[in-house]
Amino acid sequence: MQINKHDLYDRLNVIGLSLAQIRSEAIAGRQDSGIEDEWLEDEEYYEGIDDANRGELKAWRGKPLGAQYPSSNEDTEGSTIFPNITRPYVDGAAARMGDLLFPTDGEPPFSIGPTPNPDMIDISKGNIPDKIKEGIQKENPEDEERRQRQTDNIVADAKDVVRKAKEAAKKAESKIWDWCVESRYHTHNRRVIEDACKVGTGILKGPIPVKDTKIMYKNGKVINIEQIKPASVRVFYRNFFPDPACGEDIHNGNYTWEKDEITRSYLQKLKNVPGYINEQIDRVIEEGPFVAYKEFKDDMDTPGLKQYSYTKKNMYEIWYYHGSIHKDDLLIMDMLSDRKDYSHHEDNDNDWFFVQLTMVNNRVLKASISHMQNGAFPYDVMVWQRRLGLPWGIGLARQIRTSQRMVTGATRHMMDNAGAAGGPMLFVDTNLIQAADGVNSIEPWKVYVGADDYDPSKHHVGNGIQYILAPMVQEELQKIIELGLKMAEETTGMPLILQGQVSQDTPDTLGGMILQNNNASSMLRRVARLYDDYITKPHIQRYYNHLLQFVDDDSLKGDFNIIALGASSLIEREIANQAIYTIGEFVLNPVFKKDPLKWIDEVLRISKIDPARLEYDDVEWQQIVEGMAAAQEPPPDPKLEIAKLNAEVNERMQKFEKELFIKKSDLDRSSRERIAQMKHESEDKDRQVKVLLSQATQDLEALIMQMKEKGSDSRHLEDIKQKVQDTVMKLKAQIQLSDREVSEPLVEPKGRAPDGQSYEK
Repeated sequence: MQINKHDLYDRLNVIGLSLAQIRSEAIAGRQDSGIEDEWLEDEEYYEGIDDANRGELKAWRGKPLGAQYPSSNEDTEGSTIFPNITRPYVDGAAARMGDLLFPTDGEPPFSIGPTPNPDMIDISKGNIPDKIKEGIQKENPEDEERRQRQTDNIVADAKDVVRKAKEAAKKAESKIWDWCVESRYHTHNRRVIEDACKVGTGILKGPIPVKDTKIMYKNGKVINIEQIKPASVRVFYRNFFPDPACGEDIHNGNYTWEKDEITRSYLQKLKNVPGYINEQIDRVIEEGPFVAYKEFKDDMDTPGLKQYSYTKKNMYEIWYYHGSIHKDDLLIMDMLSDRKDYSHHEDNDNDWFFVQLTMVNNRVLKASISHMQNGAFPYDVMVWQRRLGLPWGIGLARQIRTSQRMVTGATRHMMDNAGAAGGPMLFVDTNLIQAADGVNSIEPWKVYVGADDYDPSKHHVGNGIQYILAPMVQEELQKIIELGLKMAEETTGMPLILQGQVSQDTPDTLGGMILQNNNASSMLRRVARLYDDYITKPHIQRYYNHLLQFVDDDSLKGDFNIIALGASSLIEREIANQAIYTIGEFVLNPVFKKDPLKWIDEVLRISKIDPARLEYDDVEWQQIVEGMAAAQEPPPDPKLEIAKLNAEVNERMQKFEKELFIKKSDLDRSSRERIAQMKHESEDKDRQVKVLLSQATQDLEALIMQMKEKGSDSRHLEDIKQKVQDTVMKLKAQIQLSDREVSEPLVEPKGRAPDGQSYEK
């Protein structure tokens, strides 16, 4: 079948006009919402411009439609000074949010974790469900050991599944963060925050495929390596046009448009690039640059377009459309761009495709299938404060606008009064005095003389000339300025202390300052939560979808959740700032099992210092470690030390018991020998006493017999007998006393007496 390219181009022109009409609807929808006028007002207040000083600042770009500039020949009445409090508030809040959401430590503002599976987590902790237990019991009703082995295997498998899921989530997080770092994610996000803080709306686009070229030196040659990687970029809010019917969420709309500018030379470079239609590029260059606007009329030569109001001969508007298009229209574009692969038409049964389409003027230059598999728009809109029914937000410049007008008005009146009161007014009574030269003026050595009606006896010369001072009313106007500044703090929720400034209301105690700082941070936490919900979660989720589509490594894939850390890390960081310095002494104590290296890294991060900047490189650190190892012996293994100590204690106990047994044996033997010796000595003494007693008794009896034979009287004999008995009694008492000295010691014999009989046996 012969294809008539002329008919295809006619059909493509019709498609271009249809898309141009949709583009004009998007432009009209944004203009009619009034948001563009508010953006202009906020931008002018940020720059310190209003109707009074617009002419002297030459801000032609900021002139509202229909406004007239004052003529340079006309005298401007009153002061035009603009005391700008909008810029410090906007810059301070944006810088504060940037530091809190994107610190210098290089950590990602998000984390990726596996989707929680309560059953699997419980099993990994050893909590087996009853159904599984019943199944194991039925399989092995009598083998307890096998049932326990199966239970242990189930727990081990569950732990392995949980571990692998966590490892895969960590690898996916690392991969996505590498992409973000290479695309300068922090830089673009800070610009988004600045836009949102100023006008209430910031836009982040991504992930979009970009060509990354790296220069490497390998094998003696310089080589260029080109890779296609996902990236994120900030989009100027004035260049973004969503579907007017989207409501508060642009993803509820049918399409989005993004505008940019492209030079003629760069437009010519797009020729012969795969996917672009060369003939369309030539026709655009031949037509010249046009500006798209909201009015679209079919009877116009260029519907929805108009010439530039100022000279931009070589600058064109290029438009990017994200939305759906009919498959027949896409087929025409593919055929005209000489595409060779039409598999996406064959594999898709739907009549509509999600595409990314490029237009200049009303001509389609390129169309391709969206890299988002689900057709999601690659845009996220951040708002500082939400509006009802609109995707655009309210910025800090709008919140502070009333306060800015109060401060500006009071300051200008003060300056006007200062101008009026800068010099005194002169009152001259010409009936009393007049200038000698006839000219009434204030000059050095000016001579005045009395007038015709002047009578020195009736008039005082001081009444003829007087100075009148005009009041400046500075104190009253200063109170209005202070009221405006106070209202600025209250309406924005940002006290001066957050900007590093103090006032008479600033607490002078540490506790009071901490309390005020925490209360003031509540507004920042609200904005941080909005950023998590509007930017971080959906944006990183699209990165993960890109990973699932275009990365072949299955070890990075799974059922994962995106966890935004902006608001939570903000709260934790505020608390950590107050506590991190007080725990240093505890970290250095090894009893608490805390790493001093991690502690000092956290201290540096809180101090806005990147720890990596102070670290040794790998070679230097290896040398230091080797030197430390050579200077001291490696620390002993605690298990070996404990075993060695136990062995030493056991050895000492055995030695002590042995020595105690020997000493006890020696003591028992010595005691027995001493007792035996004492018994032997006692028996000898007893025997000697008995011998002496027997001999004395015999001697006395012999003496008594002799005395009887000699005839001694009985009384004398009785006395002698009594003395003999006394002597015998003393000897017996001495024998008994000797027996007590060698009595058995009170030592309990070997063995244990029965309970309650320790004193009896």
